[in-house]
This record gives sequence, structure tokens and C-alpha cells, in this order.
Amino acid sequence: AREPINTEKVWQGSRDQLPLGLETALYVTVPKGQYDHLKATMQINKHLTAPIMEGEAIGTLKINLENETLLERPLIALSTIDKGNLLKKWVDQVFLLFNNK
Repeated sequence: AREPINTEKVWQGSRDQLPLGLETALYVTVPKGQYDHLKATMQINKHLTAPIMEGEAIGTLKINLENETLLERPLIALSTIDKGNLLKKWVDQVFLLFNNK
């Protein structure tokens, strides 16, 4: 638990990368021989913008076995990212304005 499983870009923050993880350890029981059919997917909020507080839900981790969802857990921020300085906020705002996807 509280180990990073992914990092995401953060806009207008004091740092650019946010480590994401789970609040608690994750255990899944699957039928024998089905391990290779497990699929983990992450759904993460688009355009993460500072400030972000440690423990804040940023997205969702889903574990599926074929077409069945076995479990779903919130992905949380593993650290706090404060707002960046004025220049950082301005540069990121301009970038987002011209590259909004």
C-alpha cells in the first residue's frame, strides 16, 4: 500500500509529476488457470491541475477477468503538489490553451 504504481503529469504545479497509488494493499482471488486473463486498467482524471493534496482521489483502478469487473479502487495522490510560481502557471496555461485535447 502507498507504493507508486503510476505517475501523471500535473499542470501549474510546483512539480510536474504526481505519483499515484492505492490506499491499501490489493488482493484478488481468481480461479485456477485464469491469472493470464486478468486485466488492470486505470481511468485518470484529465488535465490534473495543482494544487493536489496527498490522499486526493485522482482516478480509478479496475481489475477485470475477461468481461467481469472483479474490483474497483480509487487511485490516490501519494504526495502533495502545491501551485507553481506565476511563470510556471502562465506557461502551462498557454500550453493547455493551444494544445487542449
